[in-house]
Amino acid sequence: VGWGTTLEKIAHLMEINNKKDIKVIPLIGGYGRLSDDKHSNNIAQIIAKKFGGTSYLVNIPASFDTKEIKESIERDSVTKGILRLTKKVDVAILCMGDMSTKCSFYQTGQLSQEDLDYLANLGVIGDINYIFVDKDGNIITNEISERTINLYPLDLMNTTKYVIGIAITHRKARILHAALKGSMINVLMTDVEAANEIKRLNDFN
Repeated sequence: VGWGTTLEKIAHLMEINNKKDIKVIPLIGGYGRLSDDKHSNNIAQIIAKKFGGTSYLVNIPASFDTKEIKESIERDSVTKGILRLTKKVDVAILCMGDMSTKCSFYQTGQLSQEDLDYLANLGVIGDINYIFVDKDGNIITNEISERTINLYPLDLMNTTKYVIGIAITHRKARILHAALKGSMINVLMTDVEAANEIKRLNDFN
C-alpha cells in the first residue's frame, strides 16, 4: 500500500467477510510524522488487522536532504530487507497526487511552493507513489527524486499482477489520465467527476 488521505479513508471503510493471512507492506517511506493517519504504516496496519493478517513497518523517510544521505541509507540492511519484501508484491494499492497547494506533499510540508514550481517547470503534472510524471505518464528526471528512496519503482509496477490506482475529484483527473496513459496502473478506482474529466482529456488527446 501507498499513502494518502483517500487511501486511509478507504482502509477504514473496507468490510472483510473472509479473513485471510495476508501480508501488507508499505510501499513508500515516511515524512517525519509517523503518527499521521495518512502514513503508509498506519494504512498497512488497518488493512492487515481487518483481514487478520500481518503488517510491516517502514521506518525510513521517503525523501532525504541530500542524494548522498539517501545512497547511504539504501546500503543499510534494514532498507535492503524492505526492498526484498516489495519485490514479492502481487497487489499494489497506490494513491496519486497533483502538483497544487492542495496536494498532500504540500500540505504535509514535504514540498514547498518553490518545489512545486520547479517540478511544474519541468512538465510534471503529478506523482504516483512519489514518482513524478508528465501528462503522458513519462517519468521526469528531477533533483527531488535523486534524493528519494523509491521502494516501489516502475519496473516493479510493470511486473505486479494488480496495480490499483486510487484518486477522486476533478483535481486528480490529469494524474489519473497520465498513469493510465503511461500504463503505470491496470486497475482504476475513482469517482464520476474524475472519470468524466479523464474521458474529456482522452478525447482531447
